[in-house]
Amino acid sequence: MAIRLFHLKPLSPFHLGEATGAMERVSEVIHSDTLFSGLCHAWLRLYGRKSLESFLRALKDDGGLLKLSSAFPYRKNESGEIAYYLPWPLGSASIFQFEDHKVVKRIPFIPVEFFEKFFTNGIAEAFSGKTYPRIQIPRADEKLLIEEAKKLKEGIWIETRISTALCRRSMSAVPYYVSVLRFKTERKTQGSEWGLYILAEGNEVWIEKLPGALRLLGDMGVGGERSIGCGVFEIEHGDFTRLEKLIDRQADYYMSISLVFPAREEREKLERSRINFLERKGWIESPEMPFAFRKKRILMIKEGSVLAYPVKGSLIDVTPDGWPGHKVYRYGVGFYLPVTF
Repeated sequence: MAIRLFHLKPLSPFHLGEATGAMERVSEVIHSDTLFSGLCHAWLRLYGRKSLESFLRALKDDGGLLKLSSAFPYRKNESGEIAYYLPWPLGSASIFQFEDHKVVKRIPFIPVEFFEKFFTNGIAEAFSGKTYPRIQIPRADEKLLIEEAKKLKEGIWIETRISTALCRRSMSAVPYYVSVLRFKTERKTQGSEWGLYILAEGNEVWIEKLPGALRLLGDMGVGGERSIGCGVFEIEHGDFTRLEKLIDRQADYYMSISLVFPAREEREKLERSRINFLERKGWIESPEMPFAFRKKRILMIKEGSVLAYPVKGSLIDVTPDGWPGHKVYRYGVGFYLPVTF
């Protein structure tokens, strides 16, 4: 099995819609199922229908053939040093004691160096149901986390703008709000480089096809509002050795870095887990159909959830009733980082 790390270097804002359907609500990450859906479109155009169908059959039989993470922020400074960010493990706010008790809420992502220090060295007790004193985080570490949060807000932020649509009855312009995720360096300005990164692990045969599909997806765009240029990016190979020691080890718990949909027989293994759910729905976009159908609505385990067992997850059939076209799948294979509390 091979593991690759890719940087997605934005050339435009991203519109990453949320389940509410409100145009002014956007996500700060590209969820793994959105990324996978876009990759399937690019795969079809680049490698053809037979290759895509073969890939989906193999993945449906064995989800381990390709594990794809969601896309999280990274920053590269002017000297070339890279900072990768990860979500906080769910429930960690109840384990650590900060001088500012709201610091975790204000910092959505944690640098990999702090993740390694806090969650790989066993400095906190496991989730056993017992009560333990909170662990005091050194003030110096807390200040560094706050500084990182400030850098994130300066490099990646949500911008809301007013747009207009044409009313079909009156043919007059109707204003509405739309939000996008903006990146400081999307227009090649000088200074630190900001973007998103993904991890991919799986069979060499499929992993070697990923860069080509990702490049094409970058030209096509990911997410919504692509008709006005959103979601365009370049890809760059990253150095996986920075994260390798976080993955290749044993632990009592596992933090999801992808959306996960456990198979029915796996759900009993989720006891003692700390889980957040995310509703996933949306419209089918297919080159074979001139009209749209809604995908079936499902709930998935959200990134940052802490599982007692790393369930494999599955590729879910979300083909709507009455859909006359091909099968429609949503990607729910699990990708995890071991965590020690």
